[in-house]
Amino acid sequence: MDSITAPPLDITTYPTLTLDDLKQRIVKDVEATQTTRIYQLLPDVLIMRRDQFDLACEDPDMASMYNSEDNMWRTPLNILEVRVVK
Repeated sequence: MDSITAPPLDITTYPTLTLDDLKQRIVKDVEATQTTRIYQLLPDVLIMRRDQFDLACEDPDMASMYNSEDNMWRTPLNILEVRVVK
């Protein structure tokens, strides 16, 4: 059986933002995936640039996974696996 997943949330086109602005923008974009009264799949992958990742690492909502090189980003609605592009 094929797994069903939502498209990743790609923020690589965002301009350079402060940490607070970046956090608010990510939350708004996650919330925007819920366009109907029936809950839609939430994105589970966050794609960001290296400079965005370095900034995000200053926040407690970014967490490294134990015994792994994976990073996770927490929003009020979900947790996203972080992938960094060059």
